[in-house]
Amino acid sequence: LGRPSDQPNIHMDMSEKRHNKLARAVDHPGITITKRFGDEGDVDVGILAWGSTFGESLEAMMLAREEGIKCAAMKVVMMSPLPEKPISDFMDSAQQVLIPELNYEGQFAGIVSGTLGRPVNRLNMVPGTPMRVSDILAEIRRFHNITTQHIVARASGSPKFLRWSVYHRPGNGARFATIAGDRQDSFGETLIK
Repeated sequence: LGRPSDQPNIHMDMSEKRHNKLARAVDHPGITITKRFGDEGDVDVGILAWGSTFGESLEAMMLAREEGIKCAAMKVVMMSPLPEKPISDFMDSAQQVLIPELNYEGQFAGIVSGTLGRPVNRLNMVPGTPMRVSDILAEIRRFHNITTQHIVARASGSPKFLRWSVYHRPGNGARFATIAGDRQDSFGETLIK
């Protein structure tokens, strides 16, 4: 006992023991593995996020709710083992599920859809900077049947550009204008009456 061993059967037994402990952690009452924010019950768009994209996802969800979009976000804290039941329940409550990620292949989206056998909408970006709230909000609007028009003007050879987007949600007449300035690091939004 307590002595290192390179015996294959001992290595297998210890690996299995550690794996079983981790699987039981999902049901431990003192561990938070997921947390839901935003609207309760059925929503138009549900955002599943973890790690560094969760802050931007939460802010985008709050802005979407201000626009009248029924939206919720779930922060997933534990990735392995994946907390299947809370994620599945969250997905059941959303017409569309969006998973924003700062990686090329959408690793979390692949884990969720592969494990649960359910489709998800991916927003994969690798800009070398944090994800922008405006990008997540644009996807939320898109999934909420909002039409978008973009006009992009770029001076030749200049890193500055102007982006003007008008969002119109059919049925209630609400229109929102989004203006982005130098290198898209400034962002403003106003309701057009």
